[in-house]
Amino acid sequence: METSPLQKLAAKLVQLGMYASLATIAVSGILIGGIYWMGMKDGLLIEGIIAVHELAVTGSYWLIGLHAAAAIFHRFKNDGVWNSVVPAWKETETEKKIS
Repeated sequence: METSPLQKLAAKLVQLGMYASLATIAVSGILIGGIYWMGMKDGLLIEGIIAVHELAVTGSYWLIGLHAAAAIFHRFKNDGVWNSVVPAWKETETEKKIS
């Protein structure tokens, strides 16, 4: 079964979004630690970096949830995507025929 171009685009955007948000969490966390270490515990710079950090954390929660929901959607769709997403819990041919 062929995946639609819209689903492929959505999958790619969610994947790239998760990578970007997780990298942003790490980089902004290091920056927060470094700025605190230098003694700047308040001000526009630290508040801005903390805001970026919080936004990236919230974004990653939403993207991970969306990714999990898409995996479950494909499990019920029985299109084979589930087997590549969750290799430890593969669909058997019997399950594909029953569903």
